[in-house]
Amino acid sequence: MARIERRPGHKILIELPDWALERHIYILAGTELLAKIQGDKIFIKKDRCNRCGICCMTLSHDGQYAKYGFIDDRGWCKFLRQNGEGYECELGLLKPFNCIISEAVHKKCKITYEE
Repeated sequence: MARIERRPGHKILIELPDWALERHIYILAGTELLAKIQGDKIFIKKDRCNRCGICCMTLSHDGQYAKYGFIDDRGWCKFLRQNGEGYECELGLLKPFNCIISEAVHKKCKITYEE
């Protein structure tokens, strides 16, 4: 059963099957991570991406991004494009899941979550 309450402080109520209780659960709004459930903790996105692009400019050269040819000569994701004042992924809806759920680890990044 799932139910959405549409009023200030929108709520999504979901009864999870037993097999899902030990898994990480992600809730997306389009391709943007809105919330994540990890164990007994629920994190809701408080502050959204400011499109600084730093997360896509500092990819590891020894991980999956390099293995699948995502990194250009600068060490940036080859799908990162400048758009006005910020950056965006040119893959749009085809953006890899790992990019969608990756943690914000840079000081310049404005994404924050509330527990």
